[in-house]
Amino acid sequence: MQLRSPIAVLSALSAALTTARSAPYEDTKQLLAASESAATMLNASLSQTPNLNTSATLQAIGYQIGASTANLNASNTHQVLQAEQGREPASDPAMDDVYFDYASSLVTLSEVVIRRGDNPHDEPNWPVYFTLNSLATAVHIYGLRLGSLDLISRSSMIRTITAGSAITRAQSVWSANITFPGW
Repeated sequence: MQLRSPIAVLSALSAALTTARSAPYEDTKQLLAASESAATMLNASLSQTPNLNTSATLQAIGYQIGASTANLNASNTHQVLQAEQGREPASDPAMDDVYFDYASSLVTLSEVVIRRGDNPHDEPNWPVYFTLNSLATAVHIYGLRLGSLDLISRSSMIRTITAGSAITRAQSVWSANITFPGW
């Protein structure tokens, strides 16, 4: 076993973390894939697996959105330098497209969560309710951060509001203090 100096280990770790930090476009593509995957899984569970943990599924997406927001905050130095040099960052049509698809996938996910909440289920409502609250907050913060950095256009910002509203509608379905709707 070869021992490395602490400086070599820290340098390797720093390089790994720097390359692991992806661009907002790639982060948003990953969020789109995660949201679509969760919607597909939860939709399939409507008839097959009533014991699926909806809260954990939604929480994983919320964590991923939070990590993407942290990446934006960490890479803010690049945007500040551009602004100081007189170049205003402009929204990219490709970023707008992938962001719009991501926000649309959140609306679809919310519709599936609504159907899941409307059907009888063994899962307690409150964990899902609070997770949806956190998810709505994460979605709004991520969209606002992208907008404040001029990475997405104003029309994409409107889609952020639409996605957040859909999540809030899903939250209202899970707000009852019962596990079986209609009781």
